[in-house]
Amino acid sequence: MKKITRASAKQAWDQTVEQLASDSPLKFGVMEEFVFDSYTNGVIGIAIPHSVALIKKTLFWPQFIKKVNSVLNEKLKSEVEIYFSIQSTEPIKEKTEQVEPEVNEPIELEINWGWLIKAALYSVIANAILAIATLITLICK
Repeated sequence: MKKITRASAKQAWDQTVEQLASDSPLKFGVMEEFVFDSYTNGVIGIAIPHSVALIKKTLFWPQFIKKVNSVLNEKLKSEVEIYFSIQSTEPIKEKTEQVEPEVNEPIELEINWGWLIKAALYSVIANAILAIATLITLICK
């Protein structure tokens, strides 16, 4: 087992974030917001800002953890555990001057009715197919 230091754990974390975020930005791009916090006795502490904390409540979270652990352990050539915590407060932002909000003119939205009608039609057709498949399944039992 390779000796892991705080510096090597942070370096491996940074490489993991870079690799996963570039390979799959939609799934792992959020990792760029995470902050390496600590490394102690085989446990890497990662702080998650409040702004992205909802990721822990998604159905994807277990797969996310598994993939991150896999890549990180591969980079460290050792088994480590990752502890994710939500940051208790957001970083304090510098006070900015009060600026009067701009008054914008109303925006006219152009609705593509053809696309909307097609989408509704496809939805009705999909539901009909599902209903027919359910009936066939019930009849065949």
